[in-house]
Amino acid sequence: MNHKPGVSGFGSVLVLLHLGAPVRAQEAAGLEPYLGMKNQFELALPNGWSVFDQGALLSGKPGKTGPPVVFSSEHIDGVAMMSNDKQALERVVRQLSRVEVGAIAGFIM
Repeated sequence: MNHKPGVSGFGSVLVLLHLGAPVRAQEAAGLEPYLGMKNQFELALPNGWSVFDQGALLSGKPGKTGPPVVFSSEHIDGVAMMSNDKQALERVVRQLSRVEVGAIAGFIM
């Protein structure tokens, strides 16, 4: 199977993205709203998914541009990554690369 960078993994991910009127994602079974970037968009993620906003981790504010935001079915512990723990950094790098190629359900914006 040939994967294109930035596109892989979308076949197994349900994402509701709505630009405009508020989404009633809390009413959809198995989904929960993510409002961390509601000034740009709102979306609903499957229950239990995590969001790793690299810009927010570095600046304390949700990213508008710059470092990507990673939505993943596995928790990506960016705080531990920033603690100078080499094993935590390696674990996060592995997880990010696995999301990028579709080995972990997720997507990157």
